[in-house]
Amino acid sequence: MIIGPPPLKWEEKGKFTRKINTVFHLGKLVEIYRQLNSNEAAIITQLRTGKTFFNEYLYKIKAVDTAACEYRYKELIAHFLFSCRKWRQ
Repeated sequence: MIIGPPPLKWEEKGKFTRKINTVFHLGKLVEIYRQLNSNEAAIITQLRTGKTFFNEYLYKIKAVDTAACEYRYKELIAHFLFSCRKWRQ
């Protein structure tokens, strides 16, 4: 059993990307991208769009059997960055 939030309604999709985008003003974002190498820029783009190598996305495109992380939580971007037990010290 996967532990995580319920599926999003269509009007809620993209909410995470919009949150990230509001942190960066367009001019600031361009300035930040100019300071990054191509690998770093690709990671930021993946995080902004939600098209990542996290299990939530891989499950959505049928590349893995489950959307869960190794601790059985839905492997969302926010979960990975802020609450996954794997990164706690």
